[in-house]
Formats: sequence, C-alpha cells, structure tokens
Amino acid sequence: GDAPAGWYETAVGFTSIYDCQFADPNLEYQGSSLRDKVVSVRGIVTAGTGDVGSNSKFNLQDGTGPFSGILVYEGTATNYVLPGDQVAIGGYIDEYYGLTEMIPHNGGAVYIESFGNDLPAPSIVDTRVLADNTLLDGNGILGEAYESVWIKTASSTVLDTLGYGEWIISDTGARADSVVVDPIIALSYQPVIGELVTVEGFMNYSYGD
Repeated sequence: GDAPAGWYETAVGFTSIYDCQFADPNLEYQGSSLRDKVVSVRGIVTAGTGDVGSNSKFNLQDGTGPFSGILVYEGTATNYVLPGDQVAIGGYIDEYYGLTEMIPHNGGAVYIESFGNDLPAPSIVDTRVLADNTLLDGNGILGEAYESVWIKTASSTVLDTLGYGEWIISDTGARADSVVVDPIIALSYQPVIGELVTVEGFMNYSYGD
C-alpha cells in the first residue's frame, strides 16, 4: 500500500505458456486461471509483429500441441519481432472477449534472446475440433485449446466464400464443423467451392468465435 508511484510486480523464473493458457474443458469458464497474475514467459514467435492484426501484437509458442501458444499484446509497439525469434517477456495475463493475452509490463519487458530458430511443428487438428467453442455438446472437446497455436488442418472441403478474402472450410462437410480462413497475406490460391485443401497457420478467436 505504501509502494512508490510507478511500481510494478515482476515474476521470478518462467511460467510455461501451457500453464498460462490451460482451461479445464469441463468447466464453464474457459479463460486462464492466471488472469491478472504477473508471469514471465519464453517462446518462439510464430506470427510476427503486424501478422496478428496490428503492430502491437504477435504470437508466441512454447512447444507444440494444445495450450502451447499465446497472443502477446504490447500496446507500446516498441518491438518488431519476426517468426523464429526466441523472446522472453515479463508482464501479466489478461482475457479480451475470451482471447487469452500476455501483456508486457512495457516495451523494455520484451527481450529478443535469439533469432532464426525453427518454428514449432504444426499441430494437425480437425476443423470439427477447432470449431467447437461450446460445452453444450458435452464431448469435452474445445477449440479453445488451440487458441494462438500454429496448426494445420486435415484435408478439408471449401464450403463457401465470404468476401474480403475470407472463406470457410470443413473436414466433415458440415457447416457446424467449419472454420473461417482469413489470410494475412495475398494468396496465389483462390478458393473454389468443393475443392479439398489443407491450411496451415495460427488459430485466432475474435469475440468468442
């Protein structure tokens, strides 16, 4: 209570991204149990500055598989990181409309340790799993586990195009099992309804979807 103005907490040692992201699929609350907690994390950048929607965001991953990725929201936009950079960050965990975020203390709390590292191997995940953001079906499967994780879909059918460069794929052919493909760069491939494709990239959740 008598701390000087401008103080902030720091964490000693590193917390795994898995522990920052994990949510029990049997619980209604699917946010991080470490929300508002101060942590330090370390990982490999999979989607660099500007590739996740703004110059204040990038994706960081520690290992592979469920709960291994996290979005970093650095509001100062001080740092420019590229895929393959190994980065250590001090800050706290937050939730933004269901999207778990790592919020650095400030621009100086993002430290590039090395660069040119191999990206994590993509997790092969069915679109049915990625599309599952509800507990109502009772199957214990949630796409939440792959939020901000580098993934690759199984062979999937192009179901529809949405305009603005977005299109929908499903590996079962059902709309309910579909995900939206929203390229961050212009693709040479133009989606054709009915064609089979595989897509590699990161999972993003926007306002719960």
